[in-house]
Amino acid sequence: MVDVHSQHQNLLLNKQNFQLEVLDIIAQDQPLLTEYQQAYSQLKDAQSQLQNLKADIERNSQQQDFLQFQYEELANAHLAEGEQEELEQQNETMEHAEDIKTALYETDNALNGQESGGQESGAISQMRTAIQSLGSIQQVLPASAELVERLESCRIELRDIADEVSSLLENTDFDPSELDRVQSRLDKLYELERIATKPLGNWRHAANS
Repeated sequence: MVDVHSQHQNLLLNKQNFQLEVLDIIAQDQPLLTEYQQAYSQLKDAQSQLQNLKADIERNSQQQDFLQFQYEELANAHLAEGEQEELEQQNETMEHAEDIKTALYETDNALNGQESGGQESGAISQMRTAIQSLGSIQQVLPASAELVERLESCRIELRDIADEVSSLLENTDFDPSELDRVQSRLDKLYELERIATKPLGNWRHAANS
């Protein structure tokens, strides 16, 4: 028997695949080899499917943990409808308490102010003086009667406004501890918003922070 081969082809004798091919030829086991290859291919497919299922289970487990974490955070926060907007308004008001108090004081003084001697000098007092002056000439100037009525209506409205301003001035106080409480609660609400928008992969960091 003569085998014609190229230079260095004899190196194939050291290769495992070549040795197996020779054995298969000698053993004449092609049907068995084909059956084995099919079974091995099915095994690899099954292993791949198993890995995919494990990955799906892991993702589902993380998603369940994340949703549970979100639920517990929201449940423990005891949220109320419109709470954030109300707290933001309170925070804004308290942060500008001094400006508000100054403006209310100046308004109250303009409406109800008194001179150093105790003489009333506010807008309401001035309007009362105007009504009295016009009222004193109604007999000789009938047109002034309508003006008196209109001024009186304005005075009543202005008196109501002045009372509300005085009430606001009386009840506007700056409480640092209350401001801290409002800001702390707002921080919690903002953190819940961040948690709700965090990607799933970052939620464990949020849970530990």
